[in-house]
Amino acid sequence: MAFSKTEDGCFATIGKRPKYWTYNDGYLEGKGMIMGSHKRSKLIVGTFLDNGKLMCGASNGYVYQFAGKSCCGQNKKVHRGAVYCIAAVGNTFMTGGKDKRLRLFRGDEDWKTCVAEVKLLAYPRGLDFDEQADKIIVGCKDGVVYEYGFSTGKKNETLMWGHSQGEIWGLDINRQSPNIVVTTADDNKICVWDMEKRTRLCKSWINAKAGAKKKNGKGASTFSRKRPN
Repeated sequence: MAFSKTEDGCFATIGKRPKYWTYNDGYLEGKGMIMGSHKRSKLIVGTFLDNGKLMCGASNGYVYQFAGKSCCGQNKKVHRGAVYCIAAVGNTFMTGGKDKRLRLFRGDEDWKTCVAEVKLLAYPRGLDFDEQADKIIVGCKDGVVYEYGFSTGKKNETLMWGHSQGEIWGLDINRQSPNIVVTTADDNKICVWDMEKRTRLCKSWINAKAGAKKKNGKGASTFSRKRPN
């Protein structure tokens, strides 16, 4: 899910049936996102830029640009394999892919030029960055939280064995205190970390009650002891 930076109450849900949501006369209305004649693929992740454009990463390695619910043609293949995560600050955005790479783009009219690349140790699943604090924080499939230098692209000494079960799926940096990071993962937990002290400040279960048993071949993979609801 991604919220618009320019239109109050507007957001997009990305997945099997991506939709663009708006409030009309006090009612929430969702309309399917339109690819038009552009190369079709499953949209996996998305984020809004400050200029109002929605950038979506797809299973074919492309990033698609949307204006509202419609793909507006500014598309580019940025990874070999799927785009697993995407994050934006202002009109700058970063993607993480199956090729174990992070790639940085400036979201102006010519955003298709990659201005920086970072090589990773594992598949990225959650991503955020703070250019002023010179930090890139990445949560990976191996459950580890890694910190890289924004200006150098090199892994810093700080790394945390964050979620012991399964993949990290969500990650966000506190803009007021960039050393504070929040993550969520397959293990059904939300964790708050202090990256400078390398400690977990607190944790909480997303849902303490297990859901129905997952059928083989149905739904997302998970290594959590508790089945998702």
